[in-house]
Amino acid sequence: MFSIDIPVIKYNPEKNKREYVPKIQGYRRGLHSDLPALEHLISVKTYDIFGDIDIGRIYESSCFTIIQYNEKGDIISGIFLCNYPNIPSIPKQEWFHCLKMHYSIDDVIENGTFFIHCLVWDDRYTENFFESLLVALFDMDIHCFHVILVLPPQIEPENSFADYMIRIAPINFKDTFMVQALYICMRYNIIPRLKIRRAVEEDNDDIIPIIDADSSYVKEFYGEYYISEMTRYPDGRRQLIVSEDDNGLATGVICVNSTIDVDLLNENFELTLYDGLRKPHETDQGFKISRQSPSEVFFTTFSGILQDTFLDNSKYEPKSNAIVEDKLEIETTSENDETSLETEKFIDKGINAEDQTDDTELEEIYKQKKPFPVAKKRVRIGSIYEEKVIRFKEENSENANEIRSSLRKTSIKKETSYQESKEEDLDQDDRSSVSDQFNINEFEDAIFEVPKIYPATSLNAVELESSDMKQDILTSSIYQGEVNAFVVEIFAVREDIGNRGTREFLEAAFECFPDLDYCVLLLPSTYAYFSFLELFVRVPLRYNKDFPMSLYVAHKAILFREIKSHKGDLCDITEIKQFLINIPRSKKIMEDFNRSVNETNNNVYSYIFTSDNTIIGLAIVCIEKDQQEIKKHYHVDDFIVRQYIFHEAYGCLLHFVLMPIFSINQKFFFYEIMRLCDLTVLYYRFYEEEGSSLTRTKPIVSCLKTMVPVNPRRRIEYEFCSCPETNEIKLKQNKDKIFSLFMTTPRIATIPNRIIDTKIVVVGASDCGTALVEFLALGYLQNFVHFTNLTLISPNGLPYERKYTDIKWDMIPFKGRYCRNYQFFITRRAWINVVYGKLLAINRKDKYVTVMDQENLSYDFLILTSGLQYQQTLFRDKKIDEDKKADIITSNQLIWNCLTINDDTDAFFSLKKIQSGTNDFKEKKAIVFYGHNIDCYCAIHGLMKHGIKGSWITLIEPKLNLCDNQINFFRNCEVNTAIKNSILESEINLLLGWNIINWTLLEEYQDVKRIESVTIRSGINIKIIPSICRAGLVFDGRVVIDPQFRTNDPFVFAAGSITKYSRKFQAKFFEHNHYNSIEIGEKLGKIIRKVVDVYQESKGRYNNFDRSKSCLLLPEFRSPIIVSCMLPGNFHYLHVDKPGQKSSRDVVVKQSLYGDVMVTGNCLSEIGYFRLHINTRNVVESITCCSKKNFEIDHLITLYGKHDSMLNEVKYRFRNSLIVDFYSYFREPWAMALFYDRFECLRVENRATLLSRTSASGNSLVEDCLRALLRSEGEEISEKDRDLIRKKYIGSVYQQEIENSVVDFLQFSEEDLPIYCTPYFMRWLYHDITSSPLFCDE
Repeated sequence: MFSIDIPVIKYNPEKNKREYVPKIQGYRRGLHSDLPALEHLISVKTYDIFGDIDIGRIYESSCFTIIQYNEKGDIISGIFLCNYPNIPSIPKQEWFHCLKMHYSIDDVIENGTFFIHCLVWDDRYTENFFESLLVALFDMDIHCFHVILVLPPQIEPENSFADYMIRIAPINFKDTFMVQALYICMRYNIIPRLKIRRAVEEDNDDIIPIIDADSSYVKEFYGEYYISEMTRYPDGRRQLIVSEDDNGLATGVICVNSTIDVDLLNENFELTLYDGLRKPHETDQGFKISRQSPSEVFFTTFSGILQDTFLDNSKYEPKSNAIVEDKLEIETTSENDETSLETEKFIDKGINAEDQTDDTELEEIYKQKKPFPVAKKRVRIGSIYEEKVIRFKEENSENANEIRSSLRKTSIKKETSYQESKEEDLDQDDRSSVSDQFNINEFEDAIFEVPKIYPATSLNAVELESSDMKQDILTSSIYQGEVNAFVVEIFAVREDIGNRGTREFLEAAFECFPDLDYCVLLLPSTYAYFSFLELFVRVPLRYNKDFPMSLYVAHKAILFREIKSHKGDLCDITEIKQFLINIPRSKKIMEDFNRSVNETNNNVYSYIFTSDNTIIGLAIVCIEKDQQEIKKHYHVDDFIVRQYIFHEAYGCLLHFVLMPIFSINQKFFFYEIMRLCDLTVLYYRFYEEEGSSLTRTKPIVSCLKTMVPVNPRRRIEYEFCSCPETNEIKLKQNKDKIFSLFMTTPRIATIPNRIIDTKIVVVGASDCGTALVEFLALGYLQNFVHFTNLTLISPNGLPYERKYTDIKWDMIPFKGRYCRNYQFFITRRAWINVVYGKLLAINRKDKYVTVMDQENLSYDFLILTSGLQYQQTLFRDKKIDEDKKADIITSNQLIWNCLTINDDTDAFFSLKKIQSGTNDFKEKKAIVFYGHNIDCYCAIHGLMKHGIKGSWITLIEPKLNLCDNQINFFRNCEVNTAIKNSILESEINLLLGWNIINWTLLEEYQDVKRIESVTIRSGINIKIIPSICRAGLVFDGRVVIDPQFRTNDPFVFAAGSITKYSRKFQAKFFEHNHYNSIEIGEKLGKIIRKVVDVYQESKGRYNNFDRSKSCLLLPEFRSPIIVSCMLPGNFHYLHVDKPGQKSSRDVVVKQSLYGDVMVTGNCLSEIGYFRLHINTRNVVESITCCSKKNFEIDHLITLYGKHDSMLNEVKYRFRNSLIVDFYSYFREPWAMALFYDRFECLRVENRATLLSRTSASGNSLVEDCLRALLRSEGEEISEKDRDLIRKKYIGSVYQQEIENSVVDFLQFSEEDLPIYCTPYFMRWLYHDITSSPLFCDE
């Protein structure tokens, strides 16, 4: 007997447990902050396939960077794609021909092919990451059809590559493993084409839930069987198309109709460039057609071939009877506040004799433009307007009156100049060209200037008047041809389909009507942007029109014709001349094109875009030589990382002309331009004179919506006392070259712009209102969100838009941002519609406002920001009092010589009146100022600087209550005394404590009233008060709002000094007039953005307030109150103070928590007066400067909120008499970093470092400081606690991180801050220490 020892096997659960791999959760576009994580994913396989790569350079030059992340948010893969192959031996410009020649690839097209330049992934996801990345790419870009991977010789691909891509070897090579091969992936191999067919009656139960999930309006309006009814009674006009899955169930639906009212759309929209959505006809008016009209050229090129294709390839055979098509009639007359002119008015246009071909007869051609009527339709119905629009014919008649009553007209005056320069517009070639179809200036309609009457010699015509020139300019062309468009009535897809079927559905829609060229789409302003609109071009409204929906147009050529690009050549000159024949001011374009094709030129390049060998666009670029200067003046680093871009890869766009129907391909044109000329960054300078058609010398480029506006930078002002004249000359030269900057890169060009079409109407161009519209228009535009229906109502438009002399700005205090120079650097006027007028009434029920001397303007959200204004006092006359009670007071009854200055336009008018009344400032007249604020003093200085003598002026300061904080509005006895003495020395009559109680009226010719004294009173605009009260908005001396800026109407908001909080909040001391208006406007902009998202999600049914507790908290404002101006006596004045209601200075100074005050100099001294107030926390709380010498205002404003230690221990130095002049102290080199515009970024980064925890146990450094503060109970921290904190900081990781951060900041900013010694500078200084005689031993 024997035994066998059986080994005991112990189970180890940890060893046998499989590692959990988080699932792939989603994808998104890659950001620069993702590059470190992507670099960690680089492996040996990456280097084998792509070589030695620089992932940063690839990121900046790529068209797409897509990353995947898992459930934990970790990045697990990334792909970088460019529009040229990563084969060094093949030039970027020639890849298409090389690949066709060597690899015999025939199906690949330039537009829609991308090459993988880098691909990284986590090895745990090798089997399933690649397909998801490809799906993400094709989902992001509906125009992408092919993805190609270049595989070097002798490299085995991953299995996932071979599963989803096809290997293509060079021609005539047998051993394909030893040669370079291409792996190509086609779109429809990854995302199969949808199965499209006509709808049948049985699809009703599948289609209704799909449409209802998008909008319940149709089901509520037509019941549950309207699809069945439409398919049961077909008439050939309405076509219903569905997509189906493998089980034959409908997954999406589109309903198109060839019956549309093009005349109505032509009346309201700028459709001239689309031939009024009609086919060419010999009786069309607007051109003298001697040979072939542009419409015929266009029609023949893009319609004839396509029509033959459709007739030969009819795909869709109905399974049952076709759908019934009842006529679609639209009975609306409302208008939209979108930009009113699609292009410059083509009036009296022509070309010069040298631009004509030999066989051309010169004759004068007058082109009249008219928009085209397009039938109303509904894609994804989401508005009550849509319901009324889509009714069947028998229902239309019953509801026509209701529809008409629900819509309102408006009169939107664009700052549009209607007259073109006549220099180039006299003679024109009788042969028209397809250039008539161009969207020469989609953007231009937003920046024209409405001519205003500013008669310098007439005293009665100094008011803004609406121009009647529109009758001469806005004449409409007449088209008699057949309707050439159909309308999309319904479009909806199942959620799992997403963006897959947008292109297939539109192709199917065109195949239903092979003889029609245009597809139109109408959407209500409440509807959110969706991917189907990427195939359409948005059409602006006509002048003076307000329509309840937005119009989108698509042409069949964008789907069925291949678009190509090539570099301009001498042989293209004739075609380019013909192409530009009807474009105004095209002479400059032709000159630059001739330069680009000149053999001696090496800086200017032209690129031509064609479709079926027909020119559809032209771009001219040059090499950018001033990129360093641009970088110094604009925040280009917000969009690119310059260290990854070659110095020669910067270009400047000179001209860009494109047919409007192809504007959806603008991103393709941009990255093709940059490929052909080997650029990475493309700038466009928008100069001031280009904002008006009266001053521009070339057409505005039509691609600005594809570029991003770049914010100007705050420059550090270095003062060199030895050469002041040189500095002044340089400043004058630079001022003439000020421009707004736009830019793009291949990566930026491919980011889609989300359109928000919600109608937002802002009343009042106060600082708050201007900040609001600017924040919505520009702040979100840089995040690729475009507000297309943003309207501002103001009597004088946006501030500082007029070209006045600098003297006018001396009459208006500077409040921290808005000034004449600021508006040069931004293009807010390009994105904001302006209505010139005053608000008269608000109709909350129908949601429209009435503007004085205008009509009605509809809105989705109304925002009141008119603020407090100076008002002209009415006559103290019995008749006038009776008229006041009857509410019939008119502007003519106001006193002619009672002047108010609320903005730069008022300053201009006031000076013009005074200049006229004083015979060009030569005849003495009594000028009386009545008021007690800094605005009076600033205006007095402006008049005196302009030539008015002090003895002509009388300043009456009314008697104020002792508790009124405005008794000494300077809040500084030193400044107040100096200014009052200066006023007396200027022989100005000063009356203190007097009130004007009456005056004597003098009546002159034409019932003009005059007085001998002038009264200025501050208050809410008296004309807006009745509008607010009659609208039912709660008014308690001011408009009552809640902490979210909402009135009692959820669609009406208000902000600024016109408002007050509801009394239930007990917030009298926190009203908006005590805070920075610009910060309030930006805060409101963020709230409006969130509200608009909720509004669009609910399809316009948003009507509830957010009742959460967080919305009951008052908003917090931190920006300082800033006032800067010139005062009598030529004093430069600046005051920066903390926000909030001010108490009496005598009371505040006596408080124990007031802090320390440091003063150098006085107002009359050579160095000037400088007062610095630091609170008990050693933080700067207020700054007051008054000096006869100019000083750096922007620099001193940035001192607010800085700690004493950041100011080089200023308190200690002042106490020890080391500082005698604060002006000189803050001009020392050490302080320059404080004034750098990116210094706040350094502070935020360091704060995040201090708040973070280290790997060592214990609290963070900030938490230790908080505990020490709590133990001190508001007193100074004990020395024991200070020592503990100091010991924990010194030598810790906190100190190392902050020091490294500061050094990196100085090295990054070395070009702007050359006064600091960086490690790089030290290395440069000591690189020749061994050989330099400066370092030799004696």
